[in-house]
Amino acid sequence: MRHVNFPCPALLVLLTLLVFGACGQDIATGKVVKQPQTPGGRLCSLQCGEAQDYCHQTCDLHYRTCMNNVQAAAVSEYDAYTRAQFAAHEAITLHPRDFEHPDTCDTTRKSCMDDCDQHQQTCFQGCGGQIDTTHSCQYFCF
Repeated sequence: MRHVNFPCPALLVLLTLLVFGACGQDIATGKVVKQPQTPGGRLCSLQCGEAQDYCHQTCDLHYRTCMNNVQAAAVSEYDAYTRAQFAAHEAITLHPRDFEHPDTCDTTRKSCMDDCDQHQQTCFQGCGGQIDTTHSCQYFCF
């Protein structure tokens, strides 16, 4: 068996680390929140938070209403399905949940919550607060 001698083993190690490092980098994003300096600014920022809470509650209420509609439609569709299966003397293999399609509700809720958060950040900054975004490498950073 023939051995291959590398002129610089450290170079091989470095190249290996670079190859694996390039595959494994993961950037973490965070936020640093700095409260307003003045008492009025801090009171203002509290009101922004209360408005955000109210906004989130409104999103949740709309989501529950949407899900109630989805479930009512699913029950109706399941009823039609079972009637058709009975009429055709076929087995019932589906369940009411198979007729539920909550994707629209989920997407709408996420969009609503994101809007609430964006409005809160704008309000907070308008009160004199600062929101700084940070980025940090988590793995194999060179």
